Amino acid sequence: MTRREIFTTVLAEASGKPNEFVEQIVDDFLHTFGGPHKLDEILPDDKAASLLHDLRQEKAGIRDWLAKGAMSVKSNMGHA
Repeated sequence: MTRREIFTTVLAEASGKPNEFVEQIVDDFLHTFGGPHKLDEILPDDKAASLLHDLRQEKAGIRDWLAKGAMSVKSNMGHA
């Protein structure tokens, strides 16, 4: 499993959005910002399971982070 698959799975679970929607956002982000990243790194099964478990434990915090980001975007759009 890749880091990208793990992150998109957890982001989809935290946001309630379909995996495909989250994958498109990640694609758009990488296309826009590029840069070095480790999202395509394939993790051994035990490390992938551990990372997935750990991130799932943080879903409430991730959900809050997403909500704050959404509020910030809405706030900034009102000032455009």
